Amino acid sequence: MLNAVRVKGVYFKPFILIVKASPERLDRALSRLLSGRLRALAVLLDVGVAVGFGMMIFSLYFLASNLVKHFTSPKSFVAVFPPIPGVLLPLEVVPHFIAALFVAVTLHEVAHAAASKLAGIRIRSVGAALLAVILAAFVELEEKDVEEAGLGEKLRVFSSGSFANLALFVLLLVAFAALFQPGGVLVQH
Repeated sequence: MLNAVRVKGVYFKPFILIVKASPERLDRALSRLLSGRLRALAVLLDVGVAVGFGMMIFSLYFLASNLVKHFTSPKSFVAVFPPIPGVLLPLEVVPHFIAALFVAVTLHEVAHAAASKLAGIRIRSVGAALLAVILAAFVELEEKDVEEAGLGEKLRVFSSGSFANLALFVLLLVAFAALFQPGGVLVQH
């Protein structure tokens, strides 16, 4: 069995590459960004917790009803697949897919970091990983701080990433709907 290679924040093993960085720069940037906006962020994160529970309930409903459809009326069943470029998506979209993934993952992790800062939970490290062909990113929190945090603070931290991704989706949906009008003739009576 091959041993892992560790060199100054880089961990390498066959099919696994992890790059960790110290969180000081992120911490300074978040301090500047959040200065004077802590109350607004707290309210937004509370909304994120509620929306997170709503998304969880909707997801469970969708998957359960879809499973029932699979057995009762297979024609209305909707297959759920991960979007794998080159397998389920044409290879031409790979650069766009990676760019979108980079934006979504970065926003997701920065949201976790901002919520952690608001809760007083220290960040141990930040980083990115390549697990075989799967790209990932992370914000590693001080476990002791997480254990000592209250339930509300934990919920804010854990739901913030998904809420940020949903907010980005809604923002882009509205922007693209406003920017691109369908062609054709408008008939008014």
